[in-house]
Amino acid sequence: MSGLNGFVQLRLDFEADSKVSQTIFLKEHGSRDDEDYSSVFAANLPRDTTLDNIKDIVQTCTSTMPRKFVRLGDTYGLICCVDDAARDKLLEWCKKKGKKSSVEFETYGPRGSEAYKIRNSARFPDEEILQKSIDEFMEAYDDEEEQARLETARQGLLVDEDGFTMVVSSKRKALSDIPAPAPAKRNKSLSKDDFYRFQLRDKRKREVNDLLKKYQEDKAKVEELKRKKHFKPY
Repeated sequence: MSGLNGFVQLRLDFEADSKVSQTIFLKEHGSRDDEDYSSVFAANLPRDTTLDNIKDIVQTCTSTMPRKFVRLGDTYGLICCVDDAARDKLLEWCKKKGKKSSVEFETYGPRGSEAYKIRNSARFPDEEILQKSIDEFMEAYDDEEEQARLETARQGLLVDEDGFTMVVSSKRKALSDIPAPAPAKRNKSLSKDDFYRFQLRDKRKREVNDLLKKYQEDKAKVEELKRKKHFKPY
């Protein structure tokens, strides 16, 4: 098959009345995997390509529907056709009409520099928003821990400092009747400390604080780069 290293081209128009388009490259995929039979390798796909987009492309070119779309990377993947005839028809259509005709590509959300700005904002959120998210997460985590403790108490079960389950008499109905567990010993091994929930919670808090510290350091670096006019987010 002629073309760029055996590839055929197909132009995608992002909007029906727009001049914004992108050319993708298609080639027969020689796979030994039985699951990927009758497939076409597609390169330079838009990053937000979905199975519905692939269905539109294949249906426009072959009047058939693809079996599946296997994403191999951000901009390339495998289009698995129903059979070899559909695969050959797709490539033949692109070979004859791909440069002159086009397929409409429906997009969702912003594209171009605006999309990169949104991604950059997601990576470096406002400090107040980040702190609020951390506080909400820790509050939910503490609530789950408290619910688990109450559920254990209601079932009449307690775990002592050595990890053994103590069975409390069924006559003890009130929480006030259940003796409080003794404080954990500080000289236990690290692997044993990690077994206890309250220590896991402390560990999680330290990790969150480390992430917050790292975020503040990264933010300071970005501000320094902005001051030196070397900051290029996209």
